Amino acid sequence: MKDHFNDIEQYMLLMTLQGKYNKIVSTFQQKVKSLSPFSYYLLGNAFFKLHKYEEAIIYWNKSYFLSEGKIWFAKKRAFQLEKYFHLVTGEKLLFEKEPKVHVLILTNNRKDYLVETIKCLNQTEYDNCEVFILDNGSIDGTKDLLSDILSNGLFKKKFNFFIHSLPTNIGRPAGHNFMLTYWDHSEADFIAILDDDVLDFPPNWLKLFLNSFTYSKNVAAVGSKTLSVSGKIQDAFPIILENVLEDDSKIGFFTHRDEVDFGQYDLINNICDYVTGCFSVFKKSIFDNVGLFDIMFSPSQYVDIDHGIRMRLAGYDLLYNGNIYTIHAQLTHEERKVSKVARGNQLGNSVKLANKYGYDTFKKIITDRKQRESIFLLS
Repeated sequence: MKDHFNDIEQYMLLMTLQGKYNKIVSTFQQKVKSLSPFSYYLLGNAFFKLHKYEEAIIYWNKSYFLSEGKIWFAKKRAFQLEKYFHLVTGEKLLFEKEPKVHVLILTNNRKDYLVETIKCLNQTEYDNCEVFILDNGSIDGTKDLLSDILSNGLFKKKFNFFIHSLPTNIGRPAGHNFMLTYWDHSEADFIAILDDDVLDFPPNWLKLFLNSFTYSKNVAAVGSKTLSVSGKIQDAFPIILENVLEDDSKIGFFTHRDEVDFGQYDLINNICDYVTGCFSVFKKSIFDNVGLFDIMFSPSQYVDIDHGIRMRLAGYDLLYNGNIYTIHAQLTHEERKVSKVARGNQLGNSVKLANKYGYDTFKKIITDRKQRESIFLLS
């Protein structure tokens, strides 16, 4: 993508970031002859957001051809909107009846953020769902908040809630393992795992996630695009960066971080090496076949990458669907900026992950991923 934009492009990009899609359409639909390839892309994106899909496809394809293939994601979005319509839009569930979904939320001292997560959850356009919340040793009043939720004192909850509190913080991997074994999930078809600081996600998020599993029978887990509270990209196409082959004490994993989000990664692909742990859905059976989370990566960080590696090495496919998004406060990451202990935990877990697998395994992971990426780009 280019680094500099003309005046029209800047205006359209600003309107895109502000969600003023009607403004884009009303201003520029009659001036299409004077638009650049990128402006055509943004016009197509505006039509898409307004659910005018035929127009979106027309302008995305126009953007791609006029840019001589440089705006490659325009063609991909047009193609996927036609081929995988309900995986892209989530307008209809592609199952005869709703699969049973259990939503797991592990929380520790994030009461105010947890409220926002549950409010969004309460807007979910889905019925066959139950919510399980584990208070991981909070001391900020979270326990009282959860009692209010159970009694409908805070707001009328849509789903059945199951809540348990631990006397101390046992860390993220052990906390999720506790949730997966303490409660009975035998009736669940899928397990959704949400962080307690995801602040916004669309009401049709479960339809989008579940429809994504129809992409291939071999898909074990589906992840989403994550955005920071500023609206910039936090992570998209989550992969393990190649620097691990040069220095196995440093495993890089954020991709496209802090880029402006104008839908360029609102794509579906199986390039990813793992799924982003803050907002993802798994087939329930995967925890029986691959196992639970590795508590070696306590208190947190790198446990999702490890679990993704194990799923990949076991022969399963993973899917990224960028049409699913969440705004993620990512408080654990912010804590590392001010806490030497948190930075030490992260560095220690990076070394653990590198030594758990070693050069040859990471070489295979990266080689396999590059092959998947080539297939995606050529399709």
